[in-house]
Amino acid sequence: GALADLNRAIQLEPNDIDAYNNRATLRYHYLKDRFGGIADLQKVAKLVQQRGNQKDAQRVMEIVKQWQLETKKSGNV
Repeated sequence: GALADLNRAIQLEPNDIDAYNNRATLRYHYLKDRFGGIADLQKVAKLVQQRGNQKDAQRVMEIVKQWQLETKKSGNV
């Protein structure tokens, strides 16, 4: 149910950073949808950057890179 709720929240508010961040975590860690989680986190970085917070956007992109590396190491490329 959480995924459906987050999908609906994003549908209603396409720039909701928290909804994308929560969906990224849900997808990556719990649903093992690595690529979906990474895509959502990249969207978070983009939205944060658009709001003028370059430092936080860079922090998010560091997590994206970490997740990409973990995904590659696990063979889910």
